[in-house]
Parts: sequence; structure tokens; C-alpha cells
Amino acid sequence: MIEIQVERFDGWRDAARAMLRRGVTPRDVYFCDAREGQPALAFDTGQDPHQTAGVIHVPGEFIQMAQLVGYHRDPERWNLLYGVLWRLTQGEPQLLKDHSDPALRRLQLMERAVRRDRHKMRAFVRFRETAEKTFVAWYRPEHYIVRLNADFFVRRFGSMEWAILTPDESLYWDRKTLRYGPGLPRESAPRDDQVEDLWLAYYGSIFNPARIKIAAMRKEMPVFHWDT
Repeated sequence: MIEIQVERFDGWRDAARAMLRRGVTPRDVYFCDAREGQPALAFDTGQDPHQTAGVIHVPGEFIQMAQLVGYHRDPERWNLLYGVLWRLTQGEPQLLKDHSDPALRRLQLMERAVRRDRHKMRAFVRFRETAEKTFVAWYRPEHYIVRLNADFFVRRFGSMEWAILTPDESLYWDRKTLRYGPGLPRESAPRDDQVEDLWLAYYGSIFNPARIKIAAMRKEMPVFHWDT
């Protein structure tokens, strides 16, 4: 069996193309999730699995789905994607229309979960102003979506100096350059907020108990995010 360690979509795409050109079936290759630190299985000492010569034609719909699924936390995502890719190129070109297919359905659910998590991060990240007039937020995403959301935060808060810390990796923006850093624990983020009193006064002034809808609030803010 061939083992290939993969961390992000681009690496998986290049390796998957190479495996298809060599005719390697899903049974004979294992895409190991580098983020999860999974142990090695077996190594192939032949061709470089990441060579990229040649062209493989697949539906754009699959590529779009695969790009988002790549941000999911399930360590089997890369193998599921290769299994579907193999079938698309080996006699099942209409597979993406079969929504009852178990493998395809599982990938679609992963894609949906990543889309939802992307939205939740944009909605729930809360910056705290530090004494140095920079802004820091600590957030715990369900999936590996930090890079997926990076451009959004640069566009939305481009005039601020800020950092978003997560357990997986961190973002730093100095108004000019976006940098990535390692994941950090919640203790690394400040607890105090220089404008906390202003926010509390604002929310107190608009609070209307008659408009509270507990079920809707729980739907929009899952319990997973309550402590942040």
C-alpha cells in the first residue's frame, strides 16, 4: 500500500492526480491526515507521488466540494474524496447526481458542515481591545477553517491591527501583512476588554425581554460556542 501524508487540499489534489495516472485504486493508497499525526502504514519507494504532469478532467462541482471538504476535521476525508474521484474517472461520470450514494452523501454532509462553521466563525469571533490598542480574539472552530476565513477578516477589519487565536493555528494582521502562526490555548488571549463597559451599556439599552426566542438563539449559537 502507498501512504501519502496530506495536510491541505492542494497537496491532496496533486497526489490524487499522480495516483490516477498510475492507475492506483482506492484500495491501494491511503491518504494520511498530517494534521492528526496518524501513524505510517506502508511506504512506496517508486515514483514521486506528488508529480503533477498530465491533465485529469473532473467536474468543477467535485473540485468545489473537495476544496471545502478539505477543511473538515474528519481524518478520512481525503480517502473518501479519492474514492469518489476514482469512480468519476473510471466509468461513473454521473456519480455526483446520485445523492443516495453513501460516500457522496457523506462528503456532501462534510461540505455543509464546513460552510456552516465558516459562517459561525464570521458571526461569533469577538475581538477584545488591549492596552496597546490592538485587538485579539480567541475562537474554537469545529473544523480547520481559519485560512478559509482569513480574507474575510482582512476585508472586514482591514483598518485594525488584530490577531485571531485558535487551537489549530492563528492569524495576525498588522494593517499590511497577514501572517499565520501556530495554534494557541485560550489562556493566550486577553480576558479584559477596554470597551467592555460600553458594550454592556449598549446591549442593556436595547434589551427587550419580550423579543427573546430561546429556541432560535440556541439554533444560531450552538452549545459548542457558549463558553467563548
